Amino acid sequence: MIDVFPEADTLPIFPSRDFKNTIAFYDKLGFGVHLHVPGPEGYLILTSGPMEIHFFPCPDLDPTTSIVGVYIRSDDVDTLFDIVAPEFLPTEGIPRYEAPADRPWGMREFYVVDEDGSLLKFGQEIKKS
Repeated sequence: MIDVFPEADTLPIFPSRDFKNTIAFYDKLGFGVHLHVPGPEGYLILTSGPMEIHFFPCPDLDPTTSIVGVYIRSDDVDTLFDIVAPEFLPTEGIPRYEAPADRPWGMREFYVVDEDGSLLKFGQEIKKS
């Protein structure tokens, strides 16, 4: 396989109805503000360790129709779940979370859906013994 994108990163770009609410929500998940440009042409970048999520303003977004998401691989989903600590969220509706569980496709996963309906799914390959 040819390495077409050396030194490249892939970063999700999510819609945000309100940057202040987005900042407050992700702060509870351990993300801090890296860049905040307010206004209708604004931009927001939040980071947590090596994770970086970008946001653009989308004030008319209906979170129930959002199809935006990102899959984040980890070597230790359970520890990551403890760090992210999304238990402050409900398990139904928007926002919500689901605790780590083994999936039939060989991954251990948990997810968080933010207030704008964007999905962050965290996964770890289940080691076969």
